[in-house]
Amino acid sequence: MSEGSTNNCRVRILIVEDHPLVRRAMCEVIDAEPDIEICGEAESVAGALEQTELKRPDLALIDIGLGDENGIDLVGQMRALDHRVRMVIVSAHSERIYAGQSLRAGANGYICKADIMDNLIRAIRCVVA
Repeated sequence: MSEGSTNNCRVRILIVEDHPLVRRAMCEVIDAEPDIEICGEAESVAGALEQTELKRPDLALIDIGLGDENGIDLVGQMRALDHRVRMVIVSAHSERIYAGQSLRAGANGYICKADIMDNLIRAIRCVVA
């Protein structure tokens, strides 16, 4: 696990999402889990790269659309910065084409925003395992 963690058994999550309400919903779902913690938040590609370098998360949840930026492009940049970080693309799009693009870019998983409340923790546990 990452240095600086208060509990070495906890999975450290970076949330990369430009919409504050979606970020808050993700935080609420994650905060209910005793073995998972949020180590950082970002709303842009630059912020995500900075947080990755500073916090060294175990997993990043990355919105596919970050304003004018692209979360799929961020996957490759994060992989170059920290090859061990796992990444899950979070998207409002349910179309398989986006999931395929995400996985080809190096993401470890893909989840639709419509499924966040029911499947986010399962997705995190699956990707970390």
